[in-house]
Amino acid sequence: MRAIDSVLVIDDSPAALELLGQLLSALGVSHVRQTGSAEEALEILKSRSFSLILSDYRLEGMDGVEFLERLRAQGNETPVLIMSGAPDKSGVIRATHQPKVDFFPKPFQMSDLMRAMIPPRPAQARPEADRPTALLSFLASALKNQPFAF
Repeated sequence: MRAIDSVLVIDDSPAALELLGQLLSALGVSHVRQTGSAEEALEILKSRSFSLILSDYRLEGMDGVEFLERLRAQGNETPVLIMSGAPDKSGVIRATHQPKVDFFPKPFQMSDLMRAMIPPRPAQARPEADRPTALLSFLASALKNQPFAF
């Protein structure tokens, strides 16, 4: 897995978009793009690639699972993290059987999100290459018990 340097965040809550955007930027993600709809996200992905897509499950219009299905139908294999506070998670669970998809229940621990974003360490890693991983690990341990709900 390559380093996470660009993330597309999809959520219809402006507060969630703002909070996740700030967190990802603080974690050293160099490009964070935010959108409030899955339809707009698919348009963005026609001209730009990302290291990771972070999507809410419940969105107005197309939900996160339908977005994932359309994304894969277009041949896009970008890793996707789907977040959901919905009591019925059957659609999300079905989606997680696809490769490169993970699920986070809301509220979730910030450390869970950060841990999912930490790429595996190469066998012969250079110290400067480990800086983002070290930062993410530090923040994950510092925020270990902080719930993230919106």
